[in-house]
Amino acid sequence: MDYQDALNREFFRPFATLVAPGATLIAPFCLVALHYYPDLSDLWKASSGSALLALTVLTVAAGLVLEDIGARIEMLWDRKIEYKDGTHKSTWESYLRLVYDPGHEPIGQHYLRSIVLRLKFELGFSVALFLSWFGWLWLHIATETFTSCFFVLASLLWMTSTVYLCWESYTSSWHLHRLRHLLLKDESSPASGQESEL
Repeated sequence: MDYQDALNREFFRPFATLVAPGATLIAPFCLVALHYYPDLSDLWKASSGSALLALTVLTVAAGLVLEDIGARIEMLWDRKIEYKDGTHKSTWESYLRLVYDPGHEPIGQHYLRSIVLRLKFELGFSVALFLSWFGWLWLHIATETFTSCFFVLASLLWMTSTVYLCWESYTSSWHLHRLRHLLLKDESSPASGQESEL
């Protein structure tokens, strides 16, 4: 077993798919809360450990909600791919039944995991960017921290990034479909995998 690979998966996947999108979403709303309730900063100083724990829980909870929303978007992509390709659902179901002999996992399987991680990040982060924009707008209206020109330009960049990540998630879905199909091509070979009986 590759402990380095397992550690990377166990640490990096939750960070990239839950913590980063969750923090991106809640950050502007935390700043808005501090603007309206300045006493919160005193509360933070008085019990920083408890406040940090609450913020961590809120970040992970927001990340989980974003992951759920991203999964709904992924279902839309799956339907679109199935409509265009006609084999997406059957390929996915066959892939889920695939069993590899120990020590015979193909390189493509490792590659597939990296694409899944990227897809989950693209879905979660695109939703986080979109929803956090409303927090930044609220902060801008409440505090006038930014000039209007800067905020408009930043908003354009923000929304362009959202659309880009959403589009990338669609292309990642297609890429995953093709990769699963490729991994299933040799499913009858004992070295590359076989379908388990359900």
